[in-house]
Amino acid sequence: MPGKSGLEPNTRFVTTHDSSGKSTFMKEGTVDVVPVGGGAALFALMWSTDTAKPDIVNDERDGGEASPQKNDGVLCRENGNTLRYIDFPPQSKGLMHRTDTLDYGIVLKGDIELELDNGEKKSMKSGDVAVQRGTNHAWNNNTGNWTRMAFVMIDAQPVPHDNDKFYFPSTAVAAVSSRSEYHMLYRVYLLATFTFA
Repeated sequence: MPGKSGLEPNTRFVTTHDSSGKSTFMKEGTVDVVPVGGGAALFALMWSTDTAKPDIVNDERDGGEASPQKNDGVLCRENGNTLRYIDFPPQSKGLMHRTDTLDYGIVLKGDIELELDNGEKKSMKSGDVAVQRGTNHAWNNNTGNWTRMAFVMIDAQPVPHDNDKFYFPSTAVAAVSSRSEYHMLYRVYLLATFTFA
């Protein structure tokens, strides 16, 4: 049955080891979507870690559900990584922005436009991949259909951002105590300005 965007719901399969060391499935099921930006886009958190080298033997936490990781406003944990699906509605324009992460953006269904701050634009179709290296960019769905993308976000070294109007305001950054807190505030700022064309 189609989800809120008309696209098929996301199903996630998580593996682990049983007591004898054999492979087994730990969890299977659809992933909840969270409307953001006034309901313009739909976010689905598939998995998230708070370290670059997670303990995949002894840590049985669900990276898509364990608090505080479930769509709580954090784009990517400090020293961690995140896998998130985003459904972009028809005729919608994204905000020009950038984050201190290395992102792999994979188009799973539909078409989308990747716009850079120098005015360059590239059309992406199903199967295409964007490697986003902390640059200013916006995602625009200029079509009449929903588009689904998968994003793998990996915490990275900060990019210099002096006088960068597309970076989250420095006054807000100064008010937070950690990069994790910063990412949470940034996402609230970003998604509140997602608009329809």
